[in-house]
Amino acid sequence: NLCRVPILITGLLRDVEGNGSSVLLRWRARGRWHQHVCGRKDVLVSRLLADLSAFDVPVSSSSAAGLVSWFEAFIIANEATLPYANTVAHMGWNEHGFQWGTNLISRDGTLMADPETGSWDAAPIHLDMAKPGLIQMAKGYGTKGTWDEWCAVVSRLRHHPRFGLALLASIAPCVLKILPEAPNFCLDFAGETSKGKTTALRLAASVWGSPSERDNGLVWSWDATQTWIERAASFVCDLPLILDDSKRAKVERVSSIV
Repeated sequence: NLCRVPILITGLLRDVEGNGSSVLLRWRARGRWHQHVCGRKDVLVSRLLADLSAFDVPVSSSSAAGLVSWFEAFIIANEATLPYANTVAHMGWNEHGFQWGTNLISRDGTLMADPETGSWDAAPIHLDMAKPGLIQMAKGYGTKGTWDEWCAVVSRLRHHPRFGLALLASIAPCVLKILPEAPNFCLDFAGETSKGKTTALRLAASVWGSPSERDNGLVWSWDATQTWIERAASFVCDLPLILDDSKRAKVERVSSIV
């Protein structure tokens, strides 16, 4: 009796850029099935498996060793028949198109698929869902409202060049990779308070998703660790990283991060 509830591996995910493999765990508790995507090594190393208790996975330090043996045997017995999907660890360009949050923009249109839903056949590649600290960011990328409504708002700003600059700077990152001589860049809006800096950043964010600082919005704060900002920059990759309110950070840290 290794676990108080049924727990299974129901899918395998492989990073196409060689950044490791993941598994989809499912377990039954409180009358329904729950799931969590984690690294393959997380279910094969006792110490790492015990850490999954933070995500309500029914495991503890005392049961982890037995469950590792169970998962190893389970993978050996079922690897050939388990559902399988390719993943990528960052947004932006990949071999199948352009990863925009959990959506893939390809020649066939926008394919909306999420490995946590099990709809793996909807797209040839998926965003790696095994990074809980960053995956919340991906939820802010998507559409709401209509194209015509967005264009109507943007057209009202045509006489305000700084807002236009923010808009173009947000669009530009997705083409940098296909223009090999175009360097990466930073755009800094500086000035007194209540002059429209945050509004410009929200406009820039609206190109790609939710123009908000809350609820999975795409405007983040300088009030974060340097490690988080570096990881976030790597994660968004060919999309803009939008940071507001640099006065919340120490001056020397801002220059170091840039």
